Amino acid sequence: MTVLLLGWALFGIIITGVMRVVKDFKALIRWWIRLAAAMGVFALQSPAVAVTNPFPYTLQWKRLVPGIGGGAVAWRDSLVYVGTTDGRVMAVSRADGVRRWQRRGLGPVRKDMVIAGADVLFGDAWGGVRRLAGADGMEVWAFQRQSWGDAAIALGAGLAHASGADGWLYALGLEDGVEAWRVRVGSRLAARPLVRHGRLYAPTTDGRLLAIDAMRGHVLQTLDMGALAPDGVHEQDGLLLVAFGDGYVRAYGQNGFALVWERRLGAQAALTVAGKRLVAAADNGWLYGLDIRAGSLVWKQSLGGAPTGPAIAGPRGEVAVGTAAGRALAIDAADGAVVWDVQLLMDKGVRLAAGGDGFYALGDDDYLYAFAEATPLKAEGAVQWEIWWNVLDQGRKIGYRRQQLLAGRAGGQPVWRLVEETVQWRRGFRRGAGQFLVGRDFRPLAAEERVIEGSQVVEFAARWQGDSLWVERRLAGYSIVDEAQIAPTAVPMEVALLKLAAEGRARPERVDSLQVVDYDHHTTRWLRFVFGVEERAGLAVQIGADAAELLAWIDEEGRPQRVLNPRTGAEQVRVNAETARTWVPPGSGRSVRLSHGPEHPTAVAEMIIALPEVAGLQWVEDRRQALVVAEQGRRLLAVRAVPYDGSDAVELPIRDPALAPYLASSLYIQADDPQVRALARRLRGDKRDAWQVALRLRQWVFDHMIPRDTNVRFKSTLEVLQDMEGTCSEYAVLYMALCRAVGIPARAVVGFLAESSGELSLHIWTQVYVGEWIDIDPSQAAEIVSAAHIKTAQAALTPTGQRKLNGSLIGWLAQVDTLELVEYRTDRRRFSHRAEMLFAEAEEADKRFAEARAQELYHQLAALPWNHRSGAALVRIARSRLQRGELDDAEWALMRLLRLGRRGEEGDAGLFYLARLADARQETQRARDYLAKLVHDFPDGDLADEALGQLADRAREEGGCQQALPYYWRLREEYGRTGWASVAESAIERCRQEGQNPP
Repeated sequence: MTVLLLGWALFGIIITGVMRVVKDFKALIRWWIRLAAAMGVFALQSPAVAVTNPFPYTLQWKRLVPGIGGGAVAWRDSLVYVGTTDGRVMAVSRADGVRRWQRRGLGPVRKDMVIAGADVLFGDAWGGVRRLAGADGMEVWAFQRQSWGDAAIALGAGLAHASGADGWLYALGLEDGVEAWRVRVGSRLAARPLVRHGRLYAPTTDGRLLAIDAMRGHVLQTLDMGALAPDGVHEQDGLLLVAFGDGYVRAYGQNGFALVWERRLGAQAALTVAGKRLVAAADNGWLYGLDIRAGSLVWKQSLGGAPTGPAIAGPRGEVAVGTAAGRALAIDAADGAVVWDVQLLMDKGVRLAAGGDGFYALGDDDYLYAFAEATPLKAEGAVQWEIWWNVLDQGRKIGYRRQQLLAGRAGGQPVWRLVEETVQWRRGFRRGAGQFLVGRDFRPLAAEERVIEGSQVVEFAARWQGDSLWVERRLAGYSIVDEAQIAPTAVPMEVALLKLAAEGRARPERVDSLQVVDYDHHTTRWLRFVFGVEERAGLAVQIGADAAELLAWIDEEGRPQRVLNPRTGAEQVRVNAETARTWVPPGSGRSVRLSHGPEHPTAVAEMIIALPEVAGLQWVEDRRQALVVAEQGRRLLAVRAVPYDGSDAVELPIRDPALAPYLASSLYIQADDPQVRALARRLRGDKRDAWQVALRLRQWVFDHMIPRDTNVRFKSTLEVLQDMEGTCSEYAVLYMALCRAVGIPARAVVGFLAESSGELSLHIWTQVYVGEWIDIDPSQAAEIVSAAHIKTAQAALTPTGQRKLNGSLIGWLAQVDTLELVEYRTDRRRFSHRAEMLFAEAEEADKRFAEARAQELYHQLAALPWNHRSGAALVRIARSRLQRGELDDAEWALMRLLRLGRRGEEGDAGLFYLARLADARQETQRARDYLAKLVHDFPDGDLADEALGQLADRAREEGGCQQALPYYWRLREEYGRTGWASVAESAIERCRQEGQNPP
């Protein structure tokens, strides 16, 4: 579930990111805010980063790859090949993680992939072995083994040797995949075979090591090792090195399999050869360094947790390993000294894979991480300065940002070129790079930016010609171009503070203003600057925009040292380059919760929440939502599910000029694309009723989309059509484009979706105009949008509209933590917060044996309109009255329960205690009737077996076994998992012994 953030907000905040929340679509908030060059991205300050054994690499990219934690990675040249446990194989760019090609519908790929020339070779758990062309993923050849099971593959002697779960070892032609030979080894191969000097060494699951002629398949030698070798065989200096499941590491001679040495570790290990050391990552949480020739222990190092795989060779010569606790540790293989130590993930395991100039981390959070050393910015001119900032949120670092100011020339005139790069790594990964070209007087000349997220590339370009501004935005081969007249004195927001400082206008206790360019509205506006006094962090300045303010502390050149948004508590802090690049797990981000979660959110017909007393909180009042002012001025937001029958719907096409913005194409809603228009026309058919067409399109989107989290926080329509996968945002953009393509005005709605857990997930759905605006959620099965949808804003997905959508959500996330759910209603349940509080207090009083107080509270609860706790309160009242012999009061409570309560709401308890009441009045037949009614009406209730058991006992007392047996038989048959079943079995056995109608 995602919410698009794209546009300008406050002073130069280019919001080119997206907010995504996934709940069961695995929704959770994700947004990225890019401040203008003068201000930077802001967030809360985090603790200082430790510099002991500093982590020398920075995150190049991370990519969501479901199933990567147990998958495989290989690389060659400019591509990284990825195999997953959900049956996907893809190639992504080593430089930025952008996907080049993908194959789906394969079996799980859990063993390492291997590179064969320019291609990639792998086996899957469905018995397939494949060679795919590295450039485009086309299948070169495929081979099917006799049975399913993971395959470990080794190359050698011009063949691909593949193990199998069927007890065979296969040799396939490397060029054509044709079977050259196979050997029956009598047992599944335990690990990847090893090919050396024309021999293939293969360990089996029954504890043998085979030496096989790699060309002909003849078994040359067999060694009974007596233990499994799940890590396979390694070779160095003429020795075969094997880690066994019995806790030993052993070295054998290649010829003759003579045992050279053995070392007991007492744990199962994965081995890595590093120079003269054999590094063993053991499942007891230790890393061991053994001398390869002698097997002696040279050093050992604690990992603080179990390793997730073997150690890898790092790009600087270190040996690194990941752990189940998300930690990565690198050591010097010679002496075991720690080179660096970093927490890569929080509460998730991580496995490392070598990566040439860096390394890859395969996370149990389903992300593939690429770490490498930072690369310099491309500079065109003389560097005047370079500055780095930490970007943090809620006390956690979520990325970094850096800028360079360069002096150069363009068009024969001296210019300033402001170059910047921004990296954000919370949840997904986003890298933005751009530059702003201005004259030495800061007059704007040109600007450009390129943002990469997953496989999505969004480009922005601006050019000034006199007082004319030309702006182009590009995405997925689609381009939007706008032109506008701009005040000639306006400057880009990115350089406003630099201009004021250069002109001597940034001075303590001074007020100034500038006209700045607004790219979204294609206009200029005045921005106010109020300078304070010099502080340790620099000269303080308040910057006003859109009735909001930012606080900044700048140096003498106007460069921000620190930027703070008091409303959101977000902050940017200037640091050195090493600190900025340092990786820190980013945390989960901000969220909003309800005090109680609705039991069935999609069935909520009405919901009332209490609004907090905070300024600037936005919501929408319409046919679904209304503000209610309760006693003492308390503000409540009432949300309802309002059906629409379509009786007032208009016919297509709809040509109202006021609705034109909701019919137009945009960067993300490409409604005029031929592919989209053709699909929309086909789905519409010959229908002209706007509502019926809207429903037909909604159903098609819901039926054909695959709910799946994506690498891109917000796909465009054309991107969605490529794979038909996504969360709520992808459903919304596809649906809106189809509606607009057939002439139905459509706009985006953002807000929160109440989950049964109580979490308010960020959510996006749609509104269509069919004579009036009607809410439709194409990501859910129901045609009616439930009252669990809380709307904060609605607008077209244009830069200005997105600004409105984003602003409302940011305000809620910044100022709201938990909302009180006053009440909600479904067709079978009415929840009341007041009742919940009374019931909890009454139960606490019961625990303290304060019966009088508990009964008082239960009566207060019973006096409320019927709700989810009314039945339980009446049962507690009746039970207490029965115990005290106040039978009339007990009857009043129980009869009220049965009269007002809905089926299943303590009804079985009401009948049970009515039976006790009848017994107390010596009305035996009436008690029996209540118990029989309980069993009949509530056969699945908690008291049904108890009632049936009592009926059996009563029947036995009155008529003996003959009369009781039917009850006992039913207890044994229908309630076999309860304690009454054993009671019934014993009673039946006694009846058999008594000779009375044995079963």
